[in-house]
Amino acid sequence: MRNLLFIFFANIFFAAACWGQTQTLRGTVSDQDSGQALAGATIILLKTGPANGTSTDSLGHFRLENVPVGRCGIKVSYVGYETVLIAGILVETGKEAIQNIILKEQPAALGEVEVRARGSHSVPHPLSNYQLKVEEQFRFPATYYDPARLAMSLPGMVGTDDQANNISVRGNPPASLRWRLEGVEIVNPNHLANAGTFSDRPTAAGGGVNILSAQLLDQSNFLTGAFPAGYGNALGGIMDMYFRKGNDERREFTLQAGLIGVEVAAEGSPLPASPKRGGESLSQIFGNNSSFTSPHRNLEEERSPQIFGDGSTSSPFGGGREGAYLINYRYSFVGILTAAGADFGGEEITFQDLAFHLDFPTKKGGEIGFFGMGGLSENIFGSPLEREKIKEDKDRFNIDFASKMGAVGMTFRQSLGGKMKLRVTAAYSGLEHERTADLVALVPSKTRWGEDKTVENKLAFAAKFFYKKNARKGWELGMQAMRERSVVHVLFTDNSARTELDGKLSGWLLQPYVSRHSYLSPKLKLTAGLQWNYFGYKSEHSLLEPRFSLQFAPNEKQKFSLAYALLGQVQQPQIYLAAQLPNKGPGHTKSHHFVFAFRQIFKDGVWLEAEVYYQHLFDVPVSVRQGSTYSVLNGIDNFRLPAEMLAASGKGQNYGIDFFYERPILKNSFYRLGASLYRSLYTAQDGAERPTRFDGRYLVTNTFGREKVKKKKHKTVVRGGSLHIVWQGGLRQTPIDRMASAQAGRTVYFEGRANEMKLKKYFRADGRIYWKWNKPKHSSTLSIDIQNLSGTKNEAYLYFDVFLQQVRAKKQLGLIPLVSYRLEF
Repeated sequence: MRNLLFIFFANIFFAAACWGQTQTLRGTVSDQDSGQALAGATIILLKTGPANGTSTDSLGHFRLENVPVGRCGIKVSYVGYETVLIAGILVETGKEAIQNIILKEQPAALGEVEVRARGSHSVPHPLSNYQLKVEEQFRFPATYYDPARLAMSLPGMVGTDDQANNISVRGNPPASLRWRLEGVEIVNPNHLANAGTFSDRPTAAGGGVNILSAQLLDQSNFLTGAFPAGYGNALGGIMDMYFRKGNDERREFTLQAGLIGVEVAAEGSPLPASPKRGGESLSQIFGNNSSFTSPHRNLEEERSPQIFGDGSTSSPFGGGREGAYLINYRYSFVGILTAAGADFGGEEITFQDLAFHLDFPTKKGGEIGFFGMGGLSENIFGSPLEREKIKEDKDRFNIDFASKMGAVGMTFRQSLGGKMKLRVTAAYSGLEHERTADLVALVPSKTRWGEDKTVENKLAFAAKFFYKKNARKGWELGMQAMRERSVVHVLFTDNSARTELDGKLSGWLLQPYVSRHSYLSPKLKLTAGLQWNYFGYKSEHSLLEPRFSLQFAPNEKQKFSLAYALLGQVQQPQIYLAAQLPNKGPGHTKSHHFVFAFRQIFKDGVWLEAEVYYQHLFDVPVSVRQGSTYSVLNGIDNFRLPAEMLAASGKGQNYGIDFFYERPILKNSFYRLGASLYRSLYTAQDGAERPTRFDGRYLVTNTFGREKVKKKKHKTVVRGGSLHIVWQGGLRQTPIDRMASAQAGRTVYFEGRANEMKLKKYFRADGRIYWKWNKPKHSSTLSIDIQNLSGTKNEAYLYFDVFLQQVRAKKQLGLIPLVSYRLEF
């Protein structure tokens, strides 16, 4: 009796001591190929004092209670599978830490093979594939909580302007990047798509900030070359985003306010909560010398209470769990200040967005989800009108830009026994950009100088079926189908003429594929696939795309990989609406892509990788005019096309080597170093090979930081800081013909000297400091980001200023402070 009382009061004292300083870490473990839950997988909490661990239950769920606030790591293992290490998991009092982990079955007994963690939506591709974690978007400086800006910390990824998240991937133009959501292609999901462009017109794949807030995102995949089967219609990169699942056991809320915006997020189960799920604790597995977590509950105890009159389970789709919702709304802080009367020098920028994700289990162990996102943005610039206040040509105009974007869809996921998996997604996305420019200053009357309108809709469907014959062999069959419709209206004016372009396009893009995964030996894996790429807009075009990768792992710490892919991409609507030679209009722009990689894994998840790549582009749209140097490989917005015919007779090549070294956050510090040496070249109608606009030739990016945890009586304080440094070669620039520009009333280039000049070298350092306070039942974070700490005025491009009658360099953003406060409870 005395011992029982001692244990009782000791547990009460321990709980009181941990109150407000510990949190639950839970999640699921499943098979990477089949999606089957892995019952009995072992999860060990690393380096947090006494041994603490658990195992998964019959549904693959695990739970670790009383995990200390701060950073932690876990080790996940299962008999016959690779062992996964996950470092740097953020544990806070305001939110449960949830990890959904997938394990890869080993083809043979190779001993313990430890690999870096894969997210539940990871792409099983051995190279040119990066996983972007949401937690990094809150830890790295000046990311604006945007996965595309986070990707700029990787080798080979060059941001084209500080104002936007446009990326040149390994020398390709930004339009060669495609965005996917829940496995299907969508329209450009960014606010202010015209940010940072020479023409002030919208781009196809970038903008000021992502409409989908990081509050809702799961881990994103960023593919940068030689894509596997199932990924296509892109030549540069694919940003593959997924919604995370809301907490299905308790309701949680997030409030955040900063210069980016004010936002509120909520998540939880829409139905009454079921008993907590989790497997056996470490003490039950290895004895009583380990700390105790949640007790084992059998399957019947885990069933949710029946709340419907017909006796069905709590999920509306018949599953044994309640499901979860996740919703977020954001309004730009600058928009709030503008509405309150603040003056931003004649320019008003506002945006707002709303997104949601609903997820429900089905009766047979599957999941059905519904998602949606929408955003509105506006940029209004007003001329000061008085001559003495006009400092540059832009000041003579009233310029209005407005954009709206939305997407809705549903997903279905089902594991079919222990060997098969099915995933289906259907989504509709659309956008509308509208821009007007009126000349109002120093003229007798207002004149419409420019007018642009773009409407784009995509109805997309994707199905993927995976069959795992055994640990050594598997097949994947799939289909990507998309119906696209575009309407374009463009009006340009200069001193000599007004130019208009109007047109509509619609058609199907079909991409069925098959892929086979097999181990030729325990150390050698082959993946071979074939994808058919068909589209019919103004005419029909098809392409058969072989995909291939070979991976050799001499030991558990080293991997050599080789990949090849033939890729085809449909160009922007303006390209197909431009004048074309009969029967010779552009079809797919194509490329042969080769990549060779070496990866070395060190202790504690540290890894080093080197990738050598070569990309040969062909059937590139270029002007057919004799001596022309125009090619779409130089474009950022491609709104102002040459007034001549286009043909798919150009070519180009990108080649280089990328180095990447990463030490994940461990022992309260992290380090990331990327470096690239590369060339980007093109050939237009004149037959001469020239550098593209994006031929910067080198890139060095370095990100590092540190955290310090201090525990007090009723709270735990985390203080941290990080620094991100970018040094890269300047982008290319064609010299400007000053006399011709003055006569035409717009920038005119010496066409025969295309990209002959090079802008100044680019340097930028961003910093972030933050404080996290973990108190009972809630946590809060105060952060200060400073973009461009040194205030370096990097060059964006050169242009001819009609008002000043001189060639000027457009400077990028200077020092920008960003303050944010975040509350989670």
